[in-house]
Amino acid sequence: MNDDTPDSAQELADVLQDVRRHLLWQEEIAGRSLLVDAKVAAELQQQRAAASSV
Repeated sequence: MNDDTPDSAQELADVLQDVRRHLLWQEEIAGRSLLVDAKVAAELQQQRAAASSV
C-alpha cells in the first residue's frame, strides 16, 4: 500500500522540520551547558588557587 499522497508528504515534511528544530534546540542547550560548566570549573580553579596561596 503506497501512501505518497500530498498530505502524507506534507506531514512528513512537517515532522522532519519539527525534528530539525528540536535537534537545533538540543544543540543550543548543550552549548550553553558547556559554557556554564567551563565557567564553573574556572571559578573553582580560581577559588582553589586563592585558598592555596593563603
